[in-house]
Amino acid sequence: MKISFRERRSSKYQNRIFVLLLLMAAVPLLIAGAISYKIYMDEVTKQTDLSMEAIETQIYNDVEVVLSSIRQYYLENSSSDEIGWLIQTDSIPYREYSNLFDAQKLLKGPTYIDDYVGKYAFINLEKGWILTNNGMYRLDSVRNKTQMEEFLDEIRDNYSSLFWSNNIEKPSPYSNGVYQSNTLDLSGFFLVMKLPGSIQRMDQAVLVGLNLTKLQQQLDKNLAGYELCVLNYDGTPLFASDEGLQAYCSANLEQLQNGNDIRSIQLDKNVDYRIRVREASPNGLIYVLGYDLGNVREGAGRILSVSLIITGILVVLFLISRIFTAILYRPVKNLKDYVSQVTGSGEQEQDEFTAIRENVVHLVDTRESLQLMVRQQEKMLVEQFMLRAIRGGLTPEAMNSLQEQFRLPKAKGYRLLTVMCMLEGETNEESELETEALSMTAARKIPERISELLICSPFSMNGQIFLVIGADTDEELQERTKEIHSSLTAFFEKEFGCSVISGVSQPFPRLKYLRTAYNECMETLRNTGRLHAAHSDITFYEDITRNDGIIGGYDFVIENSMMKAVNDGNGEEAAQLVDKFVNSLYNREIASHDRSFFLHRLVVSVLSVLSDAGLSANQIFKERSEDVFSKLNDFFERDKLKSYLNRCIIQPAVEALRQYRYNASSDILRSIMEIVREKRGDITLTECAERLNYHPSYIWKVLKAERNMTFTDLVNLEKLDAAKELLLNSDCSISEIAEQLNYANTQNFIRFFSKYENTTPGRYRKEHKKEDSASESDNKQDPE
Repeated sequence: MKISFRERRSSKYQNRIFVLLLLMAAVPLLIAGAISYKIYMDEVTKQTDLSMEAIETQIYNDVEVVLSSIRQYYLENSSSDEIGWLIQTDSIPYREYSNLFDAQKLLKGPTYIDDYVGKYAFINLEKGWILTNNGMYRLDSVRNKTQMEEFLDEIRDNYSSLFWSNNIEKPSPYSNGVYQSNTLDLSGFFLVMKLPGSIQRMDQAVLVGLNLTKLQQQLDKNLAGYELCVLNYDGTPLFASDEGLQAYCSANLEQLQNGNDIRSIQLDKNVDYRIRVREASPNGLIYVLGYDLGNVREGAGRILSVSLIITGILVVLFLISRIFTAILYRPVKNLKDYVSQVTGSGEQEQDEFTAIRENVVHLVDTRESLQLMVRQQEKMLVEQFMLRAIRGGLTPEAMNSLQEQFRLPKAKGYRLLTVMCMLEGETNEESELETEALSMTAARKIPERISELLICSPFSMNGQIFLVIGADTDEELQERTKEIHSSLTAFFEKEFGCSVISGVSQPFPRLKYLRTAYNECMETLRNTGRLHAAHSDITFYEDITRNDGIIGGYDFVIENSMMKAVNDGNGEEAAQLVDKFVNSLYNREIASHDRSFFLHRLVVSVLSVLSDAGLSANQIFKERSEDVFSKLNDFFERDKLKSYLNRCIIQPAVEALRQYRYNASSDILRSIMEIVREKRGDITLTECAERLNYHPSYIWKVLKAERNMTFTDLVNLEKLDAAKELLLNSDCSISEIAEQLNYANTQNFIRFFSKYENTTPGRYRKEHKKEDSASESDNKQDPE
């Protein structure tokens, strides 16, 4: 009995030890599994969110660049000669092949957007015809006329004259792959441009259909396993890789418009998504990128399952450890296989613990790759940061914070170097676009050896390239600036075959003064102008400020000659005076602010000629959207300034004045004569001008041109005729006649009459009455 009792006690003790050992092994394993599950979920979700944010930014930039490029291109060409020809053409221009080809080429778009323009249509509502990529036909012959009229009513009611319209759900005119003739294709995603550009009027409309197949290929290439939904501002889907996500976005449009964020949503009872929302873009699109959280949980669930399995195996191992000792090592191998499967490393010829360690290192490397992707976006973000700083859109605190965040080098002093490419030819919209495109290309291609000397990568804006230079001493900053300019000069001459001019700001201690430095660079470029167009040169702002105060005065002789040329309608002489005036400004090296004042004064003098003639400047420049005065400050080069003054201000003024005088002088003269006759000459030039709503000098010029007399001569002749009539046909005395004609006294009337008739009023009455009596006597003696 005692042995049996001891054996039971021993067995009970062994069982207790077994249970304790089992708990010591199983409980930590279960806790570790739960913690691993939580850590895995958090880390994978975090890394996936970072990756999703980077991919969403890339997709957003790709799509918006395409849409904005298309929008900008057609907006800039809305006033082109080709569009103007289409607007003015009364009927379908079958025979005008050259003009038609140019118009179709413009509607199709340039090379950089050609792949994304799938179709186009020009609808001339005023003339009643349509030009599309499928042909030309009359409006009244359109097969889907009802659909077209509904669409035109929709875009006519739109408050904007340039916008995107999503018609993906509308039927296509293609039947079994064959296009139905005379059918306007309204299906797809369109850029709509109403002409003539008024929200209350639409005489023509340009429809540009986006190549959705090309866009979808681009989006599919960038998705990297995520699901994407792109919607219009009204919830209509443009692209969706998952039907469930599309249905959710369409049903919850208002929630998606609350801002940019990452959130978790539930599509169905068993489907949870993690989405990144980008609110409405400048082109009216909402971007939603997401992934199924179930996939993440599935991976995390495997960890928890493995923990439970290992726990079970441990229990079994403890039960049969004496028999199956070898099985004790199997869970480690299972864990190694699972990690290899997760990382995709495959079978490896090494022990399990080394394989697990290397696969964990691989996961860490994957995280670093994602971080590298984010860093690659920093260049674009730094450029946007610098542009905002130049525009003055950041506080000093934000400037310091962003400088540290982007890890921009700090220096004791900075300079801003602004570079402008000097292209040959006259200034027009095409040349300005060419300059801007060249500056953008050059900023991206600047050699690395130059970029290494800068605080950040070069960037461009409005046709100029900006480089921020930093150094710890003024001497080093000066030398580095000149070295960079010299390298840039060689680079531009070799790569683009053109010279450059550079404007350099004063040194400034912190980046928060970038706005001031930008203004100094612009001032320097304005003063440099076209003087150095034949070769590259650099000008420092300090040199400009030292030259102030040595400038000659304003040339009044040219101003008076210009006013006379405009008034006389001599456009050729006016153009020569423009050349002479601008050459004088540049040859005397007039400072920017003085040059601006002199140019404004010359333009005001020209406008005063129009005002004196009774013309308003708004009547002449009403078709121009920009302010003619502010536009004067945009030209740094001599020839471009001459071209703008002559083409956009002087010649339009001369032509308008000539046309106005031709049409109005005869009617005005008739009105003048009626007023003077009505008042019997008792009216002044100012009073007459006020009644006709013209300037007195213009009344004077009309009389001089039509009758070769002054207003005083006209009034005096009218008074003289009235006086003669009263002297011969009334019994009024001389003093009464003088009073009726509003003379201050009789002597003034007598002097006035004697001046024109060389006799007094009394003598004139007697002589003419004698002649009348003699004539009557002769008539009585005549036999009938």
